[in-house]
Amino acid sequence: MSLTEKLIEEISSNPALGEKLRRLLENVVLESLVKEQQELNRNVQAILESQGKIWEEIRDLRKETTELRKDLKELREDFNREITSLREEMRTETARLWEETKKLREDFNREITSLREEMRTETARLWEETKKLREDFNKMLMEIREMKEEGKKRDEKIDSLFKAMLNGFAEMSKFAGMSLEELSRNFLQNYLQGLGVLPKNASLRRKVLDSEEIDIFSENPLIVGEVTGHADSLTELDKLMRKAKLVRERFGAEPRKYLIALTVAREVYPQIKRKAKEMGVELVIGRVVKRKE
Repeated sequence: MSLTEKLIEEISSNPALGEKLRRLLENVVLESLVKEQQELNRNVQAILESQGKIWEEIRDLRKETTELRKDLKELREDFNREITSLREEMRTETARLWEETKKLREDFNREITSLREEMRTETARLWEETKKLREDFNKMLMEIREMKEEGKKRDEKIDSLFKAMLNGFAEMSKFAGMSLEELSRNFLQNYLQGLGVLPKNASLRRKVLDSEEIDIFSENPLIVGEVTGHADSLTELDKLMRKAKLVRERFGAEPRKYLIALTVAREVYPQIKRKAKEMGVELVIGRVVKRKE
């Protein structure tokens, strides 16, 4: 028999015990119900309090929402007012800028027109000046040509005189006891002093440099010269260039070079003249003769 069955049998045989047990159970159940009711009341109270707080928060939220709407309305009004003001300012500023642009275009066109006029005037003046300059240049060029022509004629006269004097001195040297080299050196010295190439207190002399005999020499200004009675080849010119190189290496400067020949063979004269010009040698020639057989 189970414990439950035994309890039921005991209660059935003892009614007083059953009554006590009933009261006991009622008290336990009642006490449990009271506790549950109290707990329920506490929970309800907590819910009510929480609900009150929620309603309070809802009221605050509504209040904040109302204030926010008010702020948004004011912000929209301020925004619309600022936009309207900005548009008005932009219209005013745009109108002012267009006016300034118009004035700037007018000023620009006026300045361009004035500048073009000035340029036309200046260009015309420059063309006039250029024309005058060209005329003056042509006159000067003509004068230079005339001077060159006069100089050429003068040089030809001097060269002719030089040749005549050289031939005359050559003939005189036979009677005066002077060598052709001495006569040529003295004559060239006087000639260069007259041109201002050689100072009055300077003189041309004979010099031996590294066993090389130089017929005509001056250190300041640096001059090298070769004298020969007759030239029928480039030998005398090559000899002069060899001596000029020796002087250049010794004194560190390029000397003026002179080749004096009493006579030159007609057959080699053009070649000697061309090579002398290429090498910067000044020729002094008495006569051009037929090559000796």
